[in-house]
Amino acid sequence: MLKRYDIIGDVHGCAAELSTLLRLLDDLEGAQCGRRLIIFVGDVIDRGSAQEQVLSLVQDLEAQGKAVCLLGNHEYNAVMRSLGLRKKEDKAHAAFLREYPQGSARYREAIAWMKRRPWFFAVPGLSVIHADYNLSMLQQLAPYLDEQHRPLNDEVFRLSARGAPLFAAVEEVLKGGELVLPPGFAITDKEGNVRHELRVKWWLKDPGSYEEAAFGARELKLPTGAPDPASWRWHDGDPQHLVCVGHYWLRHESGQSLEEVMRLSEHVICTDLSCVLGGELAACTVLIDTNGEVQKTLFNSVPKQG
Repeated sequence: MLKRYDIIGDVHGCAAELSTLLRLLDDLEGAQCGRRLIIFVGDVIDRGSAQEQVLSLVQDLEAQGKAVCLLGNHEYNAVMRSLGLRKKEDKAHAAFLREYPQGSARYREAIAWMKRRPWFFAVPGLSVIHADYNLSMLQQLAPYLDEQHRPLNDEVFRLSARGAPLFAAVEEVLKGGELVLPPGFAITDKEGNVRHELRVKWWLKDPGSYEEAAFGARELKLPTGAPDPASWRWHDGDPQHLVCVGHYWLRHESGQSLEEVMRLSEHVICTDLSCVLGGELAACTVLIDTNGEVQKTLFNSVPKQG
C-alpha cells in the first residue's frame, strides 16, 4: 500500500489560498492510497492578513491526526523574540502581532504551539525541512530534540542565540546557508533590508560560478568564476533521497511547468512559490511504497486571490 504525503509550502497567513489548495488536494485524482499525511514546511505565520484563520486550520488538521506542521524560520524568530533572545526588528512579524498582541493569552498559547513544532520530518525515502538538509547540522541538534524531532524544552532555543553553540546549525537548517558577496556588492531584499549575503543552492556540490551557486546572483553581475569556498559551508551535493523544502521564494514564470519551477535538482523540491507576494501557494504530493521508494510526485498550486 502506498503512503501519501502532501507537502505544502510557506503559507504566511494566506488562509483563502490554503483552504482552496486543501480542497484541490482532497479531490486529487491518481493519488488515492491508504495513508495520507499533510506536511507544512513551516512559515505559516507572518506577512499575510489571516494569521488566526491559518493557525486555526493548521492546528485543527493536526488535532485530527491529518497533518504535521514543521518549524520555519518565522516561527523560530517568534519564539526567540518571546524569550528575549531576538531584538532585531521584524517587519513581517507585525501581521502576526496585530492578531496576537504580545503578552496576551492567545499570544502565549501560539508561542507554546510554535515551541513544540518538529524541526524536520523523515520517513524512508523522504525528508522535509524548512530550508537546508544538512546532516552534520541536524546531528548537532539531535540531542535537544525528541523522537519526533520536537524540542525537549527551551534549551535548544537558548543555545541557538547569536554567538551561542548551536547558532550556525540553526541558521543552516532553518534559514539556509549563505554566500558572502565580494566587497562592494550588496542586495536589497523584499522587505528593504540591505544584505551582503545570498542564499546558496546547497544541493550543488561544486558550483562553477556565483550565478550557479546562489539565488539572485545573476542580477548582480558578479565577477566571473567560482566563489571562494571559504565564504560558506560547502555541502556534499544532491542528497540521495527526496528532500522537500520551502523558504526560497520561487516564482512560476510563464511557459514553465510547475515541476520545472519546483524541482531544484533530481532529489530536491521547493514548495515555496511566494504566495503572499502575489505568487502561488504550492504543494508537492509524494507517493511512497513500503520499500521507501518514491513511486510518483505530483505538483499543484493555487494563485494568490484578490
